[in-house]
Amino acid sequence: MARKMGADEIVPAGNTDSVARVKELTGGLGADVVIETAGTNQTMIQAYEMVRPGGTILQFGIGPSTVEGIPAQAYYFKDIAVIGSRAGLAEDFGRAIALVASGRIDLEPIVTHHFPLDDIQQSFEFIESGGDGGTLRGVIQIGEK
Repeated sequence: MARKMGADEIVPAGNTDSVARVKELTGGLGADVVIETAGTNQTMIQAYEMVRPGGTILQFGIGPSTVEGIPAQAYYFKDIAVIGSRAGLAEDFGRAIALVASGRIDLEPIVTHHFPLDDIQQSFEFIESGGDGGTLRGVIQIGEK
């Protein structure tokens, strides 16, 4: 999915060779943008090791409240930007629905499963259990699709 959406390379999270692979792909420089989505202590630290000087980390993973080992001087010496995200708040939903309804945002590329309303309990259990390995987002279908 990341390739479909324009990613040049995908490096699996948490692998001990992840940082080395990014360095190899970039001639030792590091990635322009690192998107951290796992939200673990290890992957958050790896993001700092992977990003190039002047690069950007997009912190999307919901991590622990504190992370031991974040190299605070990287902000200065590497001149990096770290951009966080937040979980959707109640005031975000109206605008988000309007953007999708207007067609300005197409969610279909990330919707990997559609479930009928009659199977809602099984749908939640499927998603909560981690899905089928290729699950990104599931939609409960109300009425005809």
